[in-house]
Amino acid sequence: MKLIKYLLLVVGGMLYAWGFPIKGIPSFFLAPVFGTTIFLFYLFKAKTFGKRFLIMYFFNLGIYLLGYYWIPHTFSEFGNIPFPFNHALGLVFCLIISPHYLLLVILITLYKRHGGKIDRYIPRDFGFRVLLLSIFFTLLEYFTPTQFPAHLGHAWMQLAPGLGLAPVFGVPIFSFMSFWMLFAILDFLDKKRINRPIIILFPIFLVINQLIPLQFNQKGTKKIHLRLVQANIGNFLKITSEKGEKNSLENVYKKYFHLSTMPSKKPIDLIIWPETAYPISLFSKYSLKYEKPAPRLISEIMAITGSEMLIGGYDMNSPRRNGNFEMEYNTAFHFHFSDDGIPQMKETYHKMKLIPFGETLPFGFLTKPMSKIINNISYFKSGQKFTLFETKNKIRFTAAICYEILFPEFIRMYLANLSHEPHFIMNLTNDSWYGDTSEPYQHLFLAKWRALELGIPIVRMTNTGISSILYPDGSESARTGIYTEEKLDVELYLDKTANTTFKKWGLIPLYLFWMLLIAGYLIYQKRHRPVKIPHAKDHEAG
Repeated sequence: MKLIKYLLLVVGGMLYAWGFPIKGIPSFFLAPVFGTTIFLFYLFKAKTFGKRFLIMYFFNLGIYLLGYYWIPHTFSEFGNIPFPFNHALGLVFCLIISPHYLLLVILITLYKRHGGKIDRYIPRDFGFRVLLLSIFFTLLEYFTPTQFPAHLGHAWMQLAPGLGLAPVFGVPIFSFMSFWMLFAILDFLDKKRINRPIIILFPIFLVINQLIPLQFNQKGTKKIHLRLVQANIGNFLKITSEKGEKNSLENVYKKYFHLSTMPSKKPIDLIIWPETAYPISLFSKYSLKYEKPAPRLISEIMAITGSEMLIGGYDMNSPRRNGNFEMEYNTAFHFHFSDDGIPQMKETYHKMKLIPFGETLPFGFLTKPMSKIINNISYFKSGQKFTLFETKNKIRFTAAICYEILFPEFIRMYLANLSHEPHFIMNLTNDSWYGDTSEPYQHLFLAKWRALELGIPIVRMTNTGISSILYPDGSESARTGIYTEEKLDVELYLDKTANTTFKKWGLIPLYLFWMLLIAGYLIYQKRHRPVKIPHAKDHEAG
């Protein structure tokens, strides 16, 4: 029986992963609900911390096997960890694939020990408890730090453009409805009770989203002609070129030069290269201060095409090298033509949210001394400035690098700190570390939510694919392939970006919605509470 239970938990994890893009398998947006139902069914019945921990692990193992199977490849490429140790480390990584559920196991254990005190403050009505649990799980999922957030609500992207409430409430409203549904299923399986509120509200929620579908005007008042250059630089070539190996450098330069200068039917306004595309470190403080000409390769491309450029690369933090600790920034560089027609660096953005164990270590003040021991990863310095880029024809945009685009509160904060509204967000990334797996599809799938929530197009520029433009209605431009060397010329029509409710207020509308639900539930319970009929003896005593 124990074997069957743990096999079911693995199946539950695989169902969860099925809600997200998997190569060759159509996704199903409610699959994570059914998978999580299996997980919580066993978790709530477990008596000890050890059993709860095992239940969480086997559920995460299922997610790992079907959805995150690219993790060992990343360890091999990014950290030079050979087989079979990369797979062994992948199995260890299962512990934190869903960190909010690891935290949940700890919280349930504490509740079992001290639940009596907490229960005094929670109404005994189970329907009301289900509502509160759904709210709690939504907040736990949203606010628990994670590197690759793939929440219950994200799977609803498959219904776009029928996600009309996304610009109002963001992803959490869809997570909340999913949790409410799965708790109703659990209640029915356990007590054969029917949760009438969710049976009524869930279909209404679906219909409302369909009746007010997302929209985006793809023929706006302004336009910019973009060239997305996907050079498909393999990791060996990338690393050797960054070390200054002559043949590798020439090979990288030739690829980018050829793709960037290919003939175009219309003039190109902006040529874009992906994250860390330019292999040689630049020093923006010096270049900007003394208005130095752009590097030779950049200058030649701009002279031929007459286009501005935005490229990913490395920016030196200091001309003095002190080992490899925080020596550089992961950077987006914008080059334009000066008043004299000379290609020059105009502005930079330094990546702020660095990837733990890839671009830094998450150990605070211990990171620097530990960098002397763990020296097979990069140690970038985190940026401090939110940058607004502007082209010569007054088109404004921001740049988010790699996984930064996956964090809604970070992007909201970014936009709130800009002097003017950008017309679009540029997302430079390099997914080559993940191999020919589902990760590039999952990364793009999750990035789409920022376009929906914030009402702004996202230009996704990658090294090995997928490169495309993500629109606020959930649609997408033409896209590049995976591991293809190509350029994509796209006209992006722009209008005034939508000032969505979620962009302006974040989770406040959701909090108000929850307050209304709670108030409505309490009023309903009060009006339908059975009236106590006095006993005949009470009358006689009176």
